[in-house]
Amino acid sequence: MRYVAVLLLAAGAFADDQADAAANPIIRDYYATLRNESVSIESVRDRLVPLMKRFGPETGKSVRFVIQQGFEKKYKKDVHYKRCLCEILAAGGEPGMAMLFKEYKSSTKDDPLRVAMAESLGACGDEEALDPLLKIAFDKAPEVAAAAVRGCGKYPKVKQDKRKAAVKKLVDLYGKVTDDAAGKAPETPQMRMYEALRPAMNETLKAFTGEGLDSAAAFKAWFQENGTKAWPE
Repeated sequence: MRYVAVLLLAAGAFADDQADAAANPIIRDYYATLRNESVSIESVRDRLVPLMKRFGPETGKSVRFVIQQGFEKKYKKDVHYKRCLCEILAAGGEPGMAMLFKEYKSSTKDDPLRVAMAESLGACGDEEALDPLLKIAFDKAPEVAAAAVRGCGKYPKVKQDKRKAAVKKLVDLYGKVTDDAAGKAPETPQMRMYEALRPAMNETLKAFTGEGLDSAAAFKAWFQENGTKAWPE
């Protein structure tokens, strides 16, 4: 398998650090999961996630590369398997998230996978995930957009400028979705998007602002009054 060669080329980087040294056996087990052998992807995920930010640059790059291969169609892996891959990449800081977002952009016809990607970014605990989540929030699939909005709500304590920018983007999106759905029948795409995003928006904007409001108009009015003020940290 060509990925073995990549792993061996990176062996020099694996030799120095304890985390780097731990990568080799885990990646061997990962190859076994690709071959449908008796190693679980959950086991690989649970061992890799705590190490993803500890790897040296070359090791991290190699690990991300081989993990990314699991998304290839030839392996025919199910959403649960790919969700584990998403969780591994999301744990890898900005480089891992960038790779995950790249996979998101190439998976336009796989909504369950895109939901898993958004949920993984929301669950990883790294506030750098807020940036890709804000982009995914504009997805055309209601369940994907809602998962991303909920994910944003996991990071309400980012620095104030970033927090305000996130709230503005979310309020603007909430307003657009609300306006698009006005007067539409229940089963129209616009109304389905509104129904999916409304509870997610109310929950997430409450996390950011502390305000238990329930509409785009209410949050817009609140932001217009408070957007230039200092917010509690």
